[in-house]
Amino acid sequence: MELTAYTGVAAFNIGFGARTVCSAFQIFPNAAWKTEIDGRALRKLEDTWENVVLLIIDEISFIGRALFSKMHFRTQQAKRSYFSEKGLDPNEHTFGGISMVLVGDFGQLEPIGDWSLCDTGGCGFEDVCIIYRG
Repeated sequence: MELTAYTGVAAFNIGFGARTVCSAFQIFPNAAWKTEIDGRALRKLEDTWENVVLLIIDEISFIGRALFSKMHFRTQQAKRSYFSEKGLDPNEHTFGGISMVLVGDFGQLEPIGDWSLCDTGGCGFEDVCIIYRG
């Protein structure tokens, strides 16, 4: 299981080794986006996600569509060897086949420099927990 939150304060408050989304997925806001990472960064990514079957993301309102998409790409890349070993098509498994629990108030704050996961008219969720089965 991997516990993440958008901010370091929230990750610290969760405890249990929770990490920020940026560090867990190696997506850094001020760095240019690389579709593929390699070398030591790739090994670290693979080690982080190798045995993860459940991802819990807190402060979901801070996560926008572009960041969510980048998180998907990183988990797909991290799980490539798993897909190869099992003979699975990675395109049939969103987020590397990892189940997710999204926690928070979708109406709390909009993502910075990104589009909300909800419509511009609002999604109607307040203080909800959404479970996605990978």
